[in-house]
Amino acid sequence: MASGHDERQAPTPRPHRIGFVVNLREHRWYQLVEASFLERARHLCVEAVLLDAKGDQERENRLGRELIDQGCQVVLVTPADTRSARALALECARAGVPLVCEANWVEGAHALVAIDDLSSGRDLGRLVGSTERREHTGAIRYLDLSYPSLVACQARSRGFAEGLGSAHDGVLCLGTEDGLGARGPSAALTARYLQRHPEMNLVFCIDDETAEGALDAIRAHGANVRVAGFGLSTDRIRSELKDGSLYTAGLAMFAQFVGHALVDTAVEAFSGRLPPGTHVVAPTRALHTRTLGQYYHQVGDSWELDLAAVVRLGTSERPVAT
Repeated sequence: MASGHDERQAPTPRPHRIGFVVNLREHRWYQLVEASFLERARHLCVEAVLLDAKGDQERENRLGRELIDQGCQVVLVTPADTRSARALALECARAGVPLVCEANWVEGAHALVAIDDLSSGRDLGRLVGSTERREHTGAIRYLDLSYPSLVACQARSRGFAEGLGSAHDGVLCLGTEDGLGARGPSAALTARYLQRHPEMNLVFCIDDETAEGALDAIRAHGANVRVAGFGLSTDRIRSELKDGSLYTAGLAMFAQFVGHALVDTAVEAFSGRLPPGTHVVAPTRALHTRTLGQYYHQVGDSWELDLAAVVRLGTSERPVAT
């Protein structure tokens, strides 16, 4: 199993068809997750159906019900709204179809595949704090570009603040804003803070699209403001980290690994081997310029993930924190 389980054990009963409703299919992270999801499903001879909720939970619930009607034996979703997604969890329970969530937990689901957002945020905060203490003088004044409507993103911001504060004295968060996980809004918010807070020297970003928007605004302003964030899923951000002039550290979330782990988790949920309420914790690593090459290799203008290195990190399993 790609997520670290031993495939030499007794064969696991596999579903014939599984369906995955992605929150935002246009997002680069989910494009990578989808590709690896399909690759793993083909490897296991499982038919996979992919649909796009387009950020609309009502649409996601409807598409999830359609997957049940189409004979999918496991339904996977990236919830757009965890409260409203409970209706789909009830539908799955009535149909006897396990519901597996990606990134954010929905009450009544069978399993969650997600990183440990709080712990990962702390790891990134500690790395940034120690780097800032070593390479720059003075206090840290930072903008938190989050996505507050999602509990996972709240945990990332909270963890980053805790880790940053533990590694550096004199840290002040100038504000937490909703960058909507998009370049345009994030660029506009960063530009506004650059105007209002000339003392700002760091921007924390919840994902790569947010970071790209912040970088656009910083360069347009001609400012010397560092950026750190979650993701490392786009070629641009990996190249920015290699350069290291503005993007100072990134939390690698390994989208390709997550795609594989989702299929494996669906199989184990279907077989009954995975207890209800299990959080399959996907690995992460906080990386800077000098450690980027441990997991990513540049090929021309593109980057390739060393998936084998990530597989060696493996997953862990624990009850979902509610």
